[in-house]
Amino acid sequence: MSRTGFRVFFSRLLDLVFRNRRETRLEAEVQDHLDALTEQYVAAGLSDSDARLAARRAFGGVDQIKVLHREQRGLPFVDWLTFDVRSAFRSLSRERAFSAGLVVVLGLGLAVNTTIFTIVNGMTWRSLPVERGDQIVQIGSQRLQPRAEGMYTSFADFRDWRAASRTLVDLAAYGSATMNLGDETRPADRLAGNFVSSNAFALLGVQPLIGRDFSVTDDTPAAPPVAILGHHIWTARYAADPAIVGLAIRINGTATTVVGVMPEGFQFPVRADVWRPLGQMPGLEVANRSQRRFDIVGRLEDGATVDDARAEMAAVAAALAAQHPETNADIGVRTMPFTHAFVAPPPEAREPLVMMIAAAIVLIIACANGASLLMARAARRAREMAMRATLGASRFRIVRQLLVEALLVATAAAGVGLVLSVFAVRMFARETLDMNLPFWIAFEFDARVFAYMAVACLGTAVAFGLVPAWQLSKTDAHEVLKEGGRSAIGGRRARRWTGALLVSELALTLTLLGGATILVRSSAALGSQDRVLDLDDLFTAQIGLPGGRYDTPEKRHALHAQLQEQLDAASLIPSATLSSVRPFVESNTRELRIEGQPNPPDRPPTVQTVGTGEHYFQTLGIRMLRGRELGPTDGAPGREAAVVNERFAQVHFPNADPIGRRIRLTEPRGDAVPTEHWFTIVGVSPSIRQRTMAHVAPLAYIPLDLHLGPTLGVVARAGGDLQRTSAALREQVRAVDPDVAAYNISSLRRLSELSRWPARMVSFVLGLFAVIASLLSIAGLYGLTAYGVAQRTAEIGLRLALGARRPQIAWLFLRSTLVHAIIGLAIGLAGVLGVGKLIGGLLVETSGADAMVLVGIVAALVAITVTACFVPARRAVRLDPVAALRHE
Repeated sequence: MSRTGFRVFFSRLLDLVFRNRRETRLEAEVQDHLDALTEQYVAAGLSDSDARLAARRAFGGVDQIKVLHREQRGLPFVDWLTFDVRSAFRSLSRERAFSAGLVVVLGLGLAVNTTIFTIVNGMTWRSLPVERGDQIVQIGSQRLQPRAEGMYTSFADFRDWRAASRTLVDLAAYGSATMNLGDETRPADRLAGNFVSSNAFALLGVQPLIGRDFSVTDDTPAAPPVAILGHHIWTARYAADPAIVGLAIRINGTATTVVGVMPEGFQFPVRADVWRPLGQMPGLEVANRSQRRFDIVGRLEDGATVDDARAEMAAVAAALAAQHPETNADIGVRTMPFTHAFVAPPPEAREPLVMMIAAAIVLIIACANGASLLMARAARRAREMAMRATLGASRFRIVRQLLVEALLVATAAAGVGLVLSVFAVRMFARETLDMNLPFWIAFEFDARVFAYMAVACLGTAVAFGLVPAWQLSKTDAHEVLKEGGRSAIGGRRARRWTGALLVSELALTLTLLGGATILVRSSAALGSQDRVLDLDDLFTAQIGLPGGRYDTPEKRHALHAQLQEQLDAASLIPSATLSSVRPFVESNTRELRIEGQPNPPDRPPTVQTVGTGEHYFQTLGIRMLRGRELGPTDGAPGREAAVVNERFAQVHFPNADPIGRRIRLTEPRGDAVPTEHWFTIVGVSPSIRQRTMAHVAPLAYIPLDLHLGPTLGVVARAGGDLQRTSAALREQVRAVDPDVAAYNISSLRRLSELSRWPARMVSFVLGLFAVIASLLSIAGLYGLTAYGVAQRTAEIGLRLALGARRPQIAWLFLRSTLVHAIIGLAIGLAGVLGVGKLIGGLLVETSGADAMVLVGIVAALVAITVTACFVPARRAVRLDPVAALRHE
C-alpha cells in the first residue's frame, strides 16, 4: 500500500471510529449547501417556502447524497456489516423463543466439541512446559526387523549420537528407576526416580528452585552420591524446609546428599520425584553397546524440524550399523516430539479419535437440526424476502443478511457452549486427579482451544445457515406476493432439503447410539469379570525392594518370609498375602510348554503368570473349581506346583482334566535363560482379570519364591477401616527394613475402577453424546412436525370438514416422517457396523456387530420417532374444524 493509500485508509478508519462526529459534520455540510441555495433563490425573488423547495430540487436526494458520501469517506464493508447486524438483531428478537431454541441446540453441539477438543489438546498436543518446549524431541533406538519396534538405547550409542548430531543443540540421556527414599524419622517412600545426565536440566532450560543443578563432576561413578528432589516430595515429606539442601537422606539404602529441589510441577520425564546423576547408575561402568537401558532427549537447533533430525539420526544409525554390525545390525532410530513418545495423538491413539468423531457427529446433528428449523421458518419469511427482492435487493445481499443472522446465533451458541464446556472440563479434570497422568498434561483453555472455537463457530454458522439462506434467496417474488406467501412452504426443493437433513440427523444419531451401546456393553462386561471377587473389604499395596539390597534369591526368600510373618502378626490386618503383582493391573507373560503336547517352534503359546504367597486364595475369597490351592511346600525342589484359571483349562485342555498335567513356563525368548521347572497343575480357579483393559486370559499361579522380582504385591483384608489398616501395613513393612517402602495403597474396588477407567470414560462420553444427539433429534422432529401442523391448520380443518377421520389426519404427518426414519435406519445400521470396526480394539467380550445392539437401534429409532411426533400429531387430530378453517 502506497503512502497516499495508507493515509486514505487511516482517514476512513478514523471516520468510522468517530461515526457520530462524522454524521454531525455531514449533516451540517448538507444543511450549509441547502441554505446557500435557498439564499440564492430568495435573492432571485422567490418566497422562503418556494426557495427551500427549489433548493432541494436543485441539490438532489439528500439521503442518496449522504449514502454516496459515506461510501467515499467510510469503509463500505463495515457499514454494510453494521447494518446487517442491526437487522439480524431485530429479526431474531421478534422470535425470541425460536432464537433461544436454536442457540441451545447449537450450544450443546459446540459445548461437546469444545470439551473434547480441550481434553484431547491437553493430553496429546501440548508441548513440554519448558523453555521452547516444542523443540524438545525424544530419540530412541528402534529394531527394524522383523518389524519396527521401539527399544531403549545403549550408553555407547548415546555418546556417538551426541557427537555426530548437527540438527540438535544437545542430547541428554535418562533412565527411569524406582527409588526408596528413607530417613530415621518416618517410613520409607517408594518414588518414581530417574538417573539423568548432568546436562539434562540445562538442555530443558529448567533450573532448581533452591540449591544447584548436577555438575559434570557429579556424573561419575566415583563421585559422592547426590540427588535432586521434586517439589511435591519436598513439601509432602519435608514440609518445604529449605534446610533440606545439604542434608543426607537414604536412597535405596545409600546415604545421599540433597543438592537441590526442582520447581513446582516439574516431574520430567513423566511423574518423577527424585533425580540422581546418570554416572551413578549401578552397572553403568561395565555396560557394553548391546545393553540398552536409556531414553534420549534432545533440543532442536533454531530452524530445524523433527523431520530434519529424523533424517540425520537415521544416517547416523546406518553408519553405526556398518561400524558395529555385531550389536547394531537392523537397529535404527526413531525421532518424535517428546510428548508423543508417551501419549500418542490422533489418529494413532484410538480413544481420543473415537471421542472426536463422536463430538463431530453431535455438532453435525445440531447443525442439521438448526438447518431443518430454519428451512421450516423460511416459509414465514418468504413474503419478507420477496419484498426485499422487489425493492432491489440482490440475491447476494439476501444471502449475506441471512448468514449474518446465522453467525449471530452461532456466536451466542458459542458463549453457551463455552460456559458448559468449562464446567465439563473441570469435572473431567477432577476425575483424573489420581490417574498419574504425565506432568505436562493440563486441561486448559489456551490459544489453540479458542482458535478451534472460533473456527467451529464460523463453520457452524455456515453449516446450518447456508442452505436455508440459499433456498430462501431463490424465492420467486412474483409468485409469493401473488399467493400471499403461502406457496413457499410447499416448494418441492425445500421439502427435499428438509427431508435430506432429517435423514442425515437420524442416521448420525443411530450411529452414535450404536457405538455408545457397544462400548457400554463392553465396559459392563469388563466390570462383570471383576465381580468374581468380593471387593468391599480388600485393599492392595506394592512393596518396592531397594536395588542391590535384595539381589539374590536367598535374600528375597528371607524377606518374603519376614514380611509374611509380620503381616500375620498384625492385629489390625485380619488376613494378608504377598504376590508378585496386584489383580486387575499387572501380570507377567511367559511362554508355555505342555508336557506331551507338541509346541509350534515359531510362535509358542503364552500365558500370564502370577507368583502367590501363603493364603492368597483365602484372602481373596476364591474357592477352587477343581483341585486344591497352593500349599507352603509346593515350591520346594521336585514339588513345583501351579494353579491355573478356568480360561487356561478351556483353551489348553478343552476336553480333558488339567489336574495332574505338567507345564513349563519360560521367559520370552531373548530376555532371560528359560527356567527348568516343570509345574504340576494341582487346581483350577475362577478366572480373574489381571491386566488393564483386557480380556480374561489363560493364567497360571505359581509359588512366589519361584517368581522373584524387584517389587511385591500385597492383598489384605481391611477389617472395616482402610486408613488404619494402611498405616498398620506401612509400620509392619518398616519393622522388617526401614528402607523398604509400601506404596500405591488402594482399595481393590478402586483399583478395579482405575483399571477400567479408559473403557468407562469412553463409554460414558459416548453414552452422554448419544443422549444429547437423541434429544436433539427429538427436538428437531418435534419442531418440524409442529411447524407443519401450524402451517397446514386450514388444510386440516378442510379435511375434517369434508369427512376425514382423525387417524387419517395423524397418518398425514406420520407418513413422511416414517419414510425418512426408514431411510435413516438403513444408513444408521451401516454406520453402526462401521463404528464397530473402528472401535474393535477397545472392546472386551463384545462384538462390533452385536445383534442386541442392532435390535436396540431399531427400538431407539421407533422411540425417537414416536416421541417426537406424538404431541404435534395429537394436536392436529384435536383441532376444531371451524376454528381451523378460520386460521390464516
